[in-house]
Amino acid sequence: MIVLADADLDRAVDAVLHGAFGQAGQRCSATSRAVVDRRVRDAFLARLVKRVAALRVGPGDDPDSEVCPVVDPVRMRAALDTVAGARRDGGTVLCGGGPAARPGLPEGCYVQPTVIRDVPWDSELAQEEVFGPVLAVVDADGFDDAMRIANCRERGPTGPAPLPPARTTASSRRPPRR
Repeated sequence: MIVLADADLDRAVDAVLHGAFGQAGQRCSATSRAVVDRRVRDAFLARLVKRVAALRVGPGDDPDSEVCPVVDPVRMRAALDTVAGARRDGGTVLCGGGPAARPGLPEGCYVQPTVIRDVPWDSELAQEEVFGPVLAVVDADGFDDAMRIANCRERGPTGPAPLPPARTTASSRRPPRR
């Protein structure tokens, strides 16, 4: 997901929230990285972190759960190791970052929904899919830099296709045609 300076930040937060934390981030099309223009990064993150910190972690069959457990202990360990690696690479965990626990939470492999900023564009977290509820936020200096970052992944970016300018959630500017 790319969030540019002219984005509707509330809509961008909604899209990232669903893309990164739906199904606990355990799908190939999950939003594991948001490339955000530095000019709106702090405002975007303030809105996003508030929403992510309020997500209710719980079993998938509980209608009140918003983030389900990851599939098994191996996947849980991999997600937590990814967070630890991001910290070593200079990332700052803004919320989450560990196992989820609360009174009454049934047994399971629960990972706190996690948002990490200051993630270098070429770090493992920014380049690889996490398959867990972990979001990397990568800074960009405008449209061209955001496109460069978005296209630097070996496996390519995932997320919603660009919409016409009047309907886009991330920006009123469309990527150039190739």
